[in-house]
Amino acid sequence: MDNFKSNVSRYRVACGLASLALLPIFVPGQSSGQACPSGKPNLAALAHGISRAASQFAEYNPEDLDNSGPPVNANIIYRSAAIGGRDLIPILRRVSRPGFSPEEVPGAAQVSLSKFGVRRSLTELKQELDGKLGTGPWWAPRKLARVGNDVAFGLLLTHLEVKSRDASRYVIHSDYGEDPLLEVVYSLSAFDLLLDAPTHERYSEAAIQIWVDWWNTARTKQNFLAISERPFADSRLQCLARKISWGYPYAILDLADSGDKRVGPLLTDLLRVGDKSEAVGSFDTVRGLAQTGLAILGDRQQFDLIVHELDTLQYKDATRKLVAIGGEHAVSTLILGFDSPTFLADRPDYTGDKEHIGGIINDRDRAIAYALTLLVVTPPDNSGDSASKATWTAWWSTHSLTAKFTPRPKYE
Repeated sequence: MDNFKSNVSRYRVACGLASLALLPIFVPGQSSGQACPSGKPNLAALAHGISRAASQFAEYNPEDLDNSGPPVNANIIYRSAAIGGRDLIPILRRVSRPGFSPEEVPGAAQVSLSKFGVRRSLTELKQELDGKLGTGPWWAPRKLARVGNDVAFGLLLTHLEVKSRDASRYVIHSDYGEDPLLEVVYSLSAFDLLLDAPTHERYSEAAIQIWVDWWNTARTKQNFLAISERPFADSRLQCLARKISWGYPYAILDLADSGDKRVGPLLTDLLRVGDKSEAVGSFDTVRGLAQTGLAILGDRQQFDLIVHELDTLQYKDATRKLVAIGGEHAVSTLILGFDSPTFLADRPDYTGDKEHIGGIINDRDRAIAYALTLLVVTPPDNSGDSASKATWTAWWSTHSLTAKFTPRPKYE
């Protein structure tokens, strides 16, 4: 807390609230929201939002009982930068300061500048990583992970390679020891667009050497998937493509919902990233969202993989994907899933456990029922309870041709 107060005090002095208040006000009548616009972004509105976020951050005092709420969300900075692009560099320069976390406004601005390739900000992050700049928590690895490109990745791995040979890196406290390189390993696992990570372990001492050995052969290869917005003529689709590389993977679903034929090749490319040990990636990952997006576009193979996932212990994740897909096929799949004879067919250790299998089936029925309430305009039962299974099955037998389905949600 002391470090936080010290950093904020220095930030107030360095930025000057009065000077921040003089930045341009947004144009009346234009949206200042952080969703991708259908036309050109309102740069004045985005710049004003960044300025206001910096002022709110500088005024925030966590020990003041009169605070109106928590500090401003740093996602305002990241989303604005993703939407507005390099035109926002001047305002980001005024807001950026080293020594702050990636979840704080000044740190988010520094990360955004580094992502745009601004040399000064990248140099600051390297100095923070080496312990030569900044005070307080050691945020540099997580900030570089948020930068998320090959330059940031190379800085982290070169640091890991050098420091792994230094036994003096360990920090000894009164009753335990700490290896700062574990924070680097954790951050390496957070690079969403990495093609082939050597391990998905986090906070593992063994993973340090695995990464170092891998880097000896991988440093000269292409390790990242480059996302290009150029195939899209529509400015909103270009913005959504940018958002994926800025750490907002749910933009994948909005791209798929557009139905644009140029989305498919991008989503197919995205299947190459992340953990590929399972046939279907988690809904919260780039790969899992790309598979869901392809199913939205009509890819039968990806849809069938998600249908099969409903018969596994990852049934809750499958219901989330089916809600995102929406429509008649998703509803039909879920209703047929209620009494699927192949549920956990490959897990006799579960189906044979008579004491607990009933609870698992009940939980799955509840997940399916809840998903159905989100997909149908006028559900026959809104409870989302497992007991509604018979109601849903009977309703579908008479309404499958006339049912109205909710539109797909907008994620970004």
